[in-house]
Amino acid sequence: MRGEGEMKRSILFLLFLLPFITHAQYVSIGEVGRENSTGSGIDLILSNSGKNALSDSKSIKIENFIIPAMFVSYGIVSLGNNKLKSIDSSIRNDVEENWPHFKSGLDNYSQFLPTASVFLLGACGVKGSHSLKEEAIVGITSLAISTSIVLSLKKMTHVRRPDNSSYDSFPSQHTAMAFASAEFLRMEYSEVSPWIAIGGYVVATGTGVFRILNNKHWLSDVVAGAGIGMASTDLCYLLFDKLENRKVEKGVSFLIYPIAGEHVYGGGIAMSF
Repeated sequence: MRGEGEMKRSILFLLFLLPFITHAQYVSIGEVGRENSTGSGIDLILSNSGKNALSDSKSIKIENFIIPAMFVSYGIVSLGNNKLKSIDSSIRNDVEENWPHFKSGLDNYSQFLPTASVFLLGACGVKGSHSLKEEAIVGITSLAISTSIVLSLKKMTHVRRPDNSSYDSFPSQHTAMAFASAEFLRMEYSEVSPWIAIGGYVVATGTGVFRILNNKHWLSDVVAGAGIGMASTDLCYLLFDKLENRKVEKGVSFLIYPIAGEHVYGGGIAMSF
């Protein structure tokens, strides 16, 4: 019991540090990318000097997906690992014991707050990495990618929610949306101020915590959702900048959209050349 308690305290401490760890890791990745820009760094973005291309520090690299991959892997492994399941159950029991009547709808709104901040900052004259039109395309597309992945996994995994209300617990869509939004805010405004990026991740982490306190999700649902959200936004920037670079040469338009129905979940990509 003592070891289990220490593990839970460690998890809560890591949740508190998550916004700072994530931003620090991405900053470190950016520095490595700049140092290796003339060497053997593996860039996933074909950058050019056009106004639509990301700056060198914003180039999406393979390393950008390390943290999201770790989070998603934790969530997937937890589906069949009894030790991780016991952590989920233990945290749920603590919530029911200490906050039995906790109910808040704040997470329904906080998941979109970082995205709203991007456009609010732009409206106030604070320029991000892209134009307003480009930000709209990136923001909507990243949420569409995240939604497609989450809804597909919910249908495939059929995990029961902690409150027994349904069997679509894994992964957390609210958390995925929140972290997709936080990564969107970071990509657009971290060079203006690192505290803007950290603030977005604080809100995203708080959204995940509220999903647990509302007894709607297990810890593993939230961790996996966070990884999916971050990866979705990074993937969106990858696709957007590649297609923007190609558009300069040939002229390309594209649309990424989710598909959700009674028996079908997924997404699609439409492109015209």
